[in-house]
Amino acid sequence: MSSAVSKKRGFDDSFQSDDRRLAKRSLIMPEVAGKITCIELVNFMCHSSLTLNFDVNKYNCSYIIGPNGSGKSALFAALNIGLGGAGRSNERGKRINDYIKENENYSLIRIHISNEGPNSIPDYGDIIIVERHITHKISTVTIKTRLNEGKEEIVGKRRELDLILQQFNIDLENPLSWLSQDRARQFLQSMKPQRLYELYKKSSEMDGAEDLFRNIDTLFDELTRVVKSMDKEKTAKEAKYQQMKSRFDAVNQLSNKKEAIQRLYWYQLWAPVRDGKNEIEELGRKLKVNEDKKDEQVAKKDELIKEIGNINKQQKNFEEQLGAASSKFREHNEKLNELKRKARELNFDHHDLVDKVKRKQWNIDLYERQLQKANRELKDLVGSSGHDPETEKNKLKEKLTQIAAQMEAAELEQASYTNELGSIKVEYENLKKEFKENTDQHSVLERRRARIIEEKTLFEQSKADKLAIFGKDVPRLLELIDTNINSFKKRPIGPIGNYIKLKDKKWANPIEFCLKNMIGTFLCDSSEDRKALDEICKTLQIRKPNVITTEFADQKYDLFGREPPNEFTTILRVLDVENPTVLNYILDKVRAESVLLFEKDDVARNAMYPKPPKNASKAITLACSEVNPQRGSRPYQFFRDHSNFQARVLDNHFMASNLNDFNQQLEQSLEQLRQQSEKVEESKRSFQTLEFKLNNLRQKKTQTEARLNGLNERKYEIEEELNKLEDEGLSEDKITNLRSSIRESEDERNALQVKLTELEQSLAEKTEKMNEAENKIEASTKRADHLKNDYKQIENDIKSCQIQIEKNREKLEDCEGLTKRTDKLIGDYRRQIDGKTKSCEKKREEAEKNRNYLLENNAEIGDGVPDFDTIPETVQLNRDIEAIQNEIRNAEKNKEPVPTEADLINYKNIYIEFKAKLKVWTRRYNMLESMITARKRRFDLIRTSLPGKLECWFRDHMNYRGYKASLDVRDDDGTIMIKVVTHKAMEESFAEQSLDERDSRMQKKVLQDLKGLSGGERSYTTACFIMSLWKCMESPFRCMDEFDVFMDMVNRRYIMEMLADMAKDSKEVQFFFFTPQPIQELKRDMFEVFTLKRIAGIFNEEQQQQENQE
Repeated sequence: MSSAVSKKRGFDDSFQSDDRRLAKRSLIMPEVAGKITCIELVNFMCHSSLTLNFDVNKYNCSYIIGPNGSGKSALFAALNIGLGGAGRSNERGKRINDYIKENENYSLIRIHISNEGPNSIPDYGDIIIVERHITHKISTVTIKTRLNEGKEEIVGKRRELDLILQQFNIDLENPLSWLSQDRARQFLQSMKPQRLYELYKKSSEMDGAEDLFRNIDTLFDELTRVVKSMDKEKTAKEAKYQQMKSRFDAVNQLSNKKEAIQRLYWYQLWAPVRDGKNEIEELGRKLKVNEDKKDEQVAKKDELIKEIGNINKQQKNFEEQLGAASSKFREHNEKLNELKRKARELNFDHHDLVDKVKRKQWNIDLYERQLQKANRELKDLVGSSGHDPETEKNKLKEKLTQIAAQMEAAELEQASYTNELGSIKVEYENLKKEFKENTDQHSVLERRRARIIEEKTLFEQSKADKLAIFGKDVPRLLELIDTNINSFKKRPIGPIGNYIKLKDKKWANPIEFCLKNMIGTFLCDSSEDRKALDEICKTLQIRKPNVITTEFADQKYDLFGREPPNEFTTILRVLDVENPTVLNYILDKVRAESVLLFEKDDVARNAMYPKPPKNASKAITLACSEVNPQRGSRPYQFFRDHSNFQARVLDNHFMASNLNDFNQQLEQSLEQLRQQSEKVEESKRSFQTLEFKLNNLRQKKTQTEARLNGLNERKYEIEEELNKLEDEGLSEDKITNLRSSIRESEDERNALQVKLTELEQSLAEKTEKMNEAENKIEASTKRADHLKNDYKQIENDIKSCQIQIEKNREKLEDCEGLTKRTDKLIGDYRRQIDGKTKSCEKKREEAEKNRNYLLENNAEIGDGVPDFDTIPETVQLNRDIEAIQNEIRNAEKNKEPVPTEADLINYKNIYIEFKAKLKVWTRRYNMLESMITARKRRFDLIRTSLPGKLECWFRDHMNYRGYKASLDVRDDDGTIMIKVVTHKAMEESFAEQSLDERDSRMQKKVLQDLKGLSGGERSYTTACFIMSLWKCMESPFRCMDEFDVFMDMVNRRYIMEMLADMAKDSKEVQFFFFTPQPIQELKRDMFEVFTLKRIAGIFNEEQQQQENQE
């Protein structure tokens, strides 16, 4: 009967699609070789035919769920057996043929493995298919690969499978890679320290690596003995060959040596003549050099005289320019003052027009109010009725008297407030200014205190190790680089500041100010070296410095034509850097060849504006001020340094300090800071008090003004009512008069409106003229600044001319002195040449006499005078004669047998062949030794750091539920001790204690071992330990079968969430989880789900409803 599987919970016999499809994840899994992409089963255990395709491009976690009897564990066993696992290792049968389905003759497992990404095998395609065919008699393995056309090609058998598993790091016996039901149960029942340690060693492959290193050491010792024995044999063969060759050469070259010694005797006759001739030639060369030097000095003297005349002319020209520039500056200042005068007149006219506009607007508003009042009176007169005017008049007059008295009191009060405000405002502005100055000074002192503390700490570290001035971890990092030097192709260079020296220490501050971000930088030759350096820092938790990858250079940059003129000092001309890579990096980063150095700010500004020197990019002064010239659209800029920067690395003053100076500075700074804080607080209180008083006065004045305005309005209303009552008797005449008055007021208002429009137009014209005048003043001011700068520049040029003239005069005096000394040397050399020539003639005559004597004694020598270039040096000639004489005597005395030429050639071939063979083995030996050393160092580093990482991972996992835990790996007794304290344990242990006692016990972190935990807590702890061990493994996938059947729902939910987080964080690893329980509490877009159904048949309707509810 065929198995059924689906991507959801279902009860059909075939695949079912879920209408609510999983949301497509935006994050694509990385390509990693060794992942399972598909598994196919035929007649395996309960499955007749089953195919599962895993979407490894989207998911790295797969859940296989289904009720008991659905074949989950069979699928788990198939993964292991299909990759070559034994039957007894899967706890479902003792033999491999026990896994064939009942009543069937064979079983087939096909597993598709990805072969893309890191660690892939280049000889195979993108997919490797492992096919295992099992019968009742035999089991075979076939390796296939899929071609581009979709066809499959057989590429190997069982031996190739072992190599594939080794390449992909798949361990079929690792219990944590294949955590079956029984193993999970045993794990829960037996979490003994010894068992935990064995599992840690097995899962992390530490035990296998240790055994492998022991075997390697044994084999390497044997290889060492063999190589040493071959080296001794090679030495013996070499000595024997040299002995045979010496004897053969001595006998065969005896006649040649006799001829050679006669020729050397001939050379010996003429050697003194040759030496005398060489001395004469050397004296002639020196004579020629000094004569040329004299001619150069004469020419240079003429040039200096000519240059002094040109500079004098140039100075006169500059003086004429200075007079012209001074006249221009005065004329321009007069024009500028005239413009300012006209601008003031325009400003006065503008204010006058503004006042007129305001008055006209006020008159218009007044007419508007009068018109409104007249209209109201007209309306009141037309509709008035009978009343007693005299009584109302008396009442209104009494009110006017009261209001007049109130207004007089309010005006006096307002005048008092105004006078008091005027006196307080001056004091307020002074206090405000004082408060700001005190606050700014306090900030400056605070920054100074922080800087002193930083310098003190750096000084203390640097006294212990000079390199600590670049950072406290730098000395340790350099030691680690030397220890792990084999990890690098080329040793990293750094810190850069350690390679920099200065020719003149006075420029230390500006140069370090310019290079301060690069002083502690390290340079790596390649990205591999940078990764190795990063790994050392990360593994040993050292703060990583700034690292730059740049190819190391053997030569410094050629800067011909890229530097400023020689009279200017640049950073490059002050630097003394021998390392080409460091110097080239500095040139690339800060363009040191084009950064000028000046002692004073004004000199730097005058040099860089308006026209900077050729090839100059910017200038730095001793005060660390920076001057940037105008380049294209970038304006001229000057930045003054207010931080009082002091060099630490390039200047010796910092290291020459002493700790008491820093302590004294710190105490002084703290005292100044305390005093300044008191001043800030005092000025703040005074300022706030006066500000509060000022605000109160302003508020009172505003209230008084408002009350006074109200009284004015009330007075005006009462007066209007009085006038209305007086005129009430003449209603008809008054109505006529009011209507006439309204018409006249409207005409006057309209006339005022016209005048207002004209005034506004005049005001706009004045405003435009005033803006034009201001623009002209601004342009004229800039022009005046330029003229002033030109004037200063010409003054500087004149000073430069004077300085240059003095320098040239000094050079002229030096030339005259050098010419006199050269004349004296020329006379001395000529006298020596005459003496040597006479001596050489005498030696030639002696040589001729000695030659005739040798010829009379039948010596075989050349005719005439030999070529002097072929004669060796006299000392060497005497040594050669003595050596040949000794060889001739030794050869005549030696009575040993003489080897033939054939014997010598035969033994030489034997020796060369053996030497080549030894060279090959020595090279292999050295390579093997280097590889073993590197691997041992890496293994020791991993073995040392892995327990700490395991404990950290375990604590993080336990902390997910707020449990406090510890894990101690003890290599000395082979145990892992785990202790845990839960919420309940903490609450019970602290229930009857005071707050102080509770805090004390919490700080001690009293833990308990696993014996005191509940079943759920024990299951949760076990799962956390397994997940921590998983991080120590490098297998491409993990399998867990029914790991959650012993867990309560709370702990199961936590574990499921943690497994999902681990799968999300470890995208390069594939996870297979087999469980009979539902997983609705997890987000379905994070993993792939396969649902298996019972093999026994289709459920009835009641069973379907019940399982759907579950």
